[in-house]
Amino acid sequence: MALRLHDRQTNRHVIVQGDRVYADRDGDRKIAERDEIGADALGPRHGALVEAAEYIVRFCDPRMPGITNTDGSIVSGGSLNMVEQEEFESGKGTAEQRTLLAHHLSFFDGRNRGTITLGDNYRGWRSLGFGRLRALVQTVVSAAIFGWRHGGTIVIAGIGRDRPKGATGIYGEDGNIDEKKWAQFQAAFERAGKGRILTQDEARAVLAEQVTLGLVPKGQFRSLFRVCERMNRAKTITIDEIRWLYDASLFYRAASMTDDGGKRTLSTS
Repeated sequence: MALRLHDRQTNRHVIVQGDRVYADRDGDRKIAERDEIGADALGPRHGALVEAAEYIVRFCDPRMPGITNTDGSIVSGGSLNMVEQEEFESGKGTAEQRTLLAHHLSFFDGRNRGTITLGDNYRGWRSLGFGRLRALVQTVVSAAIFGWRHGGTIVIAGIGRDRPKGATGIYGEDGNIDEKKWAQFQAAFERAGKGRILTQDEARAVLAEQVTLGLVPKGQFRSLFRVCERMNRAKTITIDEIRWLYDASLFYRAASMTDDGGKRTLSTS
């Protein structure tokens, strides 16, 4: 398994596969199999990166971004999916960093293939605690909106082109968080909430104040509220949870909760 990692000590993005480490050599922010960096060039960090990858693969869901090694010096950027693995093995290489929007969608790519089939989609919603009927509705709606070009299958690499425009704008054109836009939302949420906790009604009011939401983003936030209601056991949402939605960690956190009501749990198998 190949894993993207960021070494905070050297500020270097790499891919680790087995006991080999690869990094961008020509400045195009892509990494290919030919770009191996030996232990002589990396020194002790080579062993640290290999150990971090082994730790993450052994104890965590390797698809999840943001996982760190034991001392926090190395952060995971998620395992390569099948499409990215093919790019990595080819001459053109794969991006050294996946966008946060792609990470957000990759939660539903349970088989790590780079695409989300109807079955993958449904199992993802079930693992978030949605009942069978609600999960089916979520699957049909999201497949129609984001997978319409591909018969209902969502292609993660093409989501920048396929997703509807005109939502909150928190995701920028590059598929990552627009920090300036997020700061506006965060300030508004903090004004409305008591501390960092808001009722769902308060959160809705802030969203209405900040942006005119279309049908699609309204549905997405309804789903977010349902997930957070289950996590918090109350009709509340925190500012952190809203941020987690965009940095791609919310779904993994929610699916990892032990009280799953008999529904399918998150699995690395």
